[in-house]
Amino acid sequence: MKAPTLLLLAALAAGAGPVSAQMVVQPEAKLDSAHTVVQTSLYQLRDTLLLVEAASARIARDLRNASDPALRSRARVMSDRCQAAVVQADATREVVTRGALPEPDPQAVRAKLDRALGDLRGQLRQCTAEFAELTKPAKAEELRGYGIGKGLRVQEAIQSYRPVASRYFQAAFNQQYWPSLVGAGATPSAH
Repeated sequence: MKAPTLLLLAALAAGAGPVSAQMVVQPEAKLDSAHTVVQTSLYQLRDTLLLVEAASARIARDLRNASDPALRSRARVMSDRCQAAVVQADATREVVTRGALPEPDPQAVRAKLDRALGDLRGQLRQCTAEFAELTKPAKAEELRGYGIGKGLRVQEAIQSYRPVASRYFQAAFNQQYWPSLVGAGATPSAH
């Protein structure tokens, strides 16, 4: 046998040493109805924000090759999704305030989340207005020139919000703020 093969066999025969950094995965704690309402609202906002990011990415992808009417349509979708996210952010902010979680709140994660939701809402409202304006035929050149930058601003606001939401989730529910995996890896069925 060759030396590398002998070394591999010797290592296998010696057995694996103890793993020093094992992760223990435990099931998430069951939440009461008050916690579930707040958690659900935060997840609904997360999913709405994903739609905003998708619309922004679609504009960026199609900016050079799409016709002016197609780009105006994409701008309309972006405006509509930003407006839907404003509505969801307002609803989520109200639910979080009413839920008053976590209690006690020594790290002030609720106040930080409230500020982050306020900042996010401001960017979403600006996104709604800017992209509504860019749907006008006279704004086609501006859409092509500045559409990506305007979309990036709202994406940056969403990226700034996520870690705050994650810390809130950990403090309020002792859970991770997982991304939505619904449909991830799914293959179309033959039905």
